[in-house]
Amino acid sequence: MEEPTRKIKPLSIVFFTLAAVLMATAVFFIFFGGVLKKEETQAEPIDVYYATEQDEPVYLTMQYMSESVAYLEAVESMQYYVTFDSEWNPAVICLYDSEKETYQPYIDWLYSDEEEGAPEEIQVTGYSVPFDEELKQYVIENINILFGEKIVTEENFTNFFGGFYLTVGQSSGGFNTFNAGIYCLLGMVVCIIIGVAISYKSLMEAAVAGKDNYLEVHKTYKGRGVLGALLGALLGGVLWAVVGALGFISGWIGILIVLFATTGYKLFAKEESGFGTAVSIIFSLLVIFPATYLAGVWTFYQELNKVVSEYIPLGRAFMGYSEYLTNTDNWGNMIYNMVMGYVFMLVAGCYSAAGVSKRKKEEKSEVAKMANVDVTAAVSEEDNNYDS
Repeated sequence: MEEPTRKIKPLSIVFFTLAAVLMATAVFFIFFGGVLKKEETQAEPIDVYYATEQDEPVYLTMQYMSESVAYLEAVESMQYYVTFDSEWNPAVICLYDSEKETYQPYIDWLYSDEEEGAPEEIQVTGYSVPFDEELKQYVIENINILFGEKIVTEENFTNFFGGFYLTVGQSSGGFNTFNAGIYCLLGMVVCIIIGVAISYKSLMEAAVAGKDNYLEVHKTYKGRGVLGALLGALLGGVLWAVVGALGFISGWIGILIVLFATTGYKLFAKEESGFGTAVSIIFSLLVIFPATYLAGVWTFYQELNKVVSEYIPLGRAFMGYSEYLTNTDNWGNMIYNMVMGYVFMLVAGCYSAAGVSKRKKEEKSEVAKMANVDVTAAVSEEDNNYDS
């Protein structure tokens, strides 16, 4: 019997075209968009107290600086300090540990008993970052300890500090450029999934329409099936990582990973089998760790570039993420998310294996029935020929 003609529906061509366009756009943003260099001429910085949005060029005037009131475990450790001008107006500054030495005299004088010889008042420039609630609490606690009385509260915090603090340095456009490329890349993956799904559906319809009987022997490709299972699991892993990067870890995604892997095997191998289900489950289990880790890296990368004084590439965030998890004791949360995915995966895997086994038994029973009908028909025909 001739194999059914493989036709790709026009709608799937549209999605493949969109995927190609998004791929080209992603490549441009990620590799050729580049990290925007610091402009030689930029907007005049304003007092950080009057900042109204993130990444504004700002300055603060400083004559005294407190000890660290909080820290951020980033690629390099960063510290937050309260600064004061000559009139004791406060502000908050964020510095790398390596920059602390430059400002050490302003800390030493504040905590000394000297009343004369204060450091010269200076102006520090950088860009604005909004306070988060945790940092506010640290600042309130430490400044009240410093003055020995409850001066700053949550209610009057903005009266003293405004809504933003200063991070030394300058924000880089490379962060937003790279993000745009990643979003285009994810859009390309979605278009490919839709295009493949439409094509697969049309092929399956053609195959069903072209079947003459159950005794037709179809060639299977276990090697290709393994590749299909791997690609399906990776696709599910991307979905897991994307959902995790958005801040939503759901074990239900584990079911989709198994579904993608088993569908990939079936599509490439042209069969369903216990072997295919086992391979799909193994790949699904293996993909959870890197997917969970990458989701965490992406979140870490986003947070770093919101608060540090330079553009932190994704690769650098990736290299520093394990150290960050260790320093902040967050490995437990990551393992919990993985275990949740494993539980749902194993349930989905057992259900899939049971379904395959049931369908195989039904298929064998149907084939045996059809074979018996054919044998009976052949015997009857021979008897008729003999009687003739």
